[in-house]
Amino acid sequence: MFLFSWSTREKARRRNEAVETEFDHYFGTDYHDVAKWQELCGLVGLEVHDLSSITKCKKALGSRKVMINLVNLVDHLKNGTPLKKFNNFWNFQRYTLKQGRCMDRTLAKKNAFVNVLLRHVA
Repeated sequence: MFLFSWSTREKARRRNEAVETEFDHYFGTDYHDVAKWQELCGLVGLEVHDLSSITKCKKALGSRKVMINLVNLVDHLKNGTPLKKFNNFWNFQRYTLKQGRCMDRTLAKKNAFVNVLLRHVA
């Protein structure tokens, strides 16, 4: 039996790619579809009826009040894992900085749905 072991860097790269692929699967790549932005807003707990445009959705999702870990969000979509919504930055930062819960900024910025949820935690 052959055991394959990836380096920490390789694991992180593959995890980032998997998160991006999952976002593409669930939300697509049409960043001009207001319904997809509203769906993402609703998923993270925002009131969708006030968000009638993509600009309003992006502004609401980019708010400092929205603290969602991207890896947890993908797990929620894919496996039904409870979505963790943080009410303070310290708890969000502690959770996110644990191994396996961060995304590479460069890769994440390629996807507009992911990019709007990025937060600087380190």
